[in-house]
Amino acid sequence: MPTSSRATGGTDSTSFNNAGLPGIGMSQDPIEYNTLTHHTNLDTYERIVPDDVKKAAAEIAAAAWFAANRDEMMPRFPKDQMPAPVAPQ
Repeated sequence: MPTSSRATGGTDSTSFNNAGLPGIGMSQDPIEYNTLTHHTNLDTYERIVPDDVKKAAAEIAAAAWFAANRDEMMPRFPKDQMPAPVAPQ
């Protein structure tokens, strides 16, 4: 189902939503996502949890396979039903 918001921010998929295209957002396990090291110089490769990366890769591959093999294109809003863009804050 298409998003009903064209707000940007929060995740990369919102840029697609803002342009009126289907944006697919993946949720991440919040346990280690918003720690004090997230997106800092302390957020380094040795802190990667290999099992988490393997599971995420499988989920992304499955989502890509599903999207590529749909019988129809991903849903989009018709021009007359497109939600209005949200002004940047």
